[in-house]
Amino acid sequence: MFYPKKNWYKKFEKYWKVSENDSKKVLNNLINDKIKEYGTARDYPSVEGTSKLSPYIKHGQIHVSTIWKKM
Repeated sequence: MFYPKKNWYKKFEKYWKVSENDSKKVLNNLINDKIKEYGTARDYPSVEGTSKLSPYIKHGQIHVSTIWKKM
């Protein structure tokens, strides 16, 4: 397998823990702390207003139906 010479990809480990349990923690954080302001906060890069669920959805650690049911 080919890896880049610089370890730029290592920084993702700080932001994204690859597990189903962590995806549920991120979802609970969204519901408990961010959901009220989500509609507007997600549009401002200077605010941590996005759901942070995209990588978990893309790689199958959480399904959109799970998110929908939890909301």
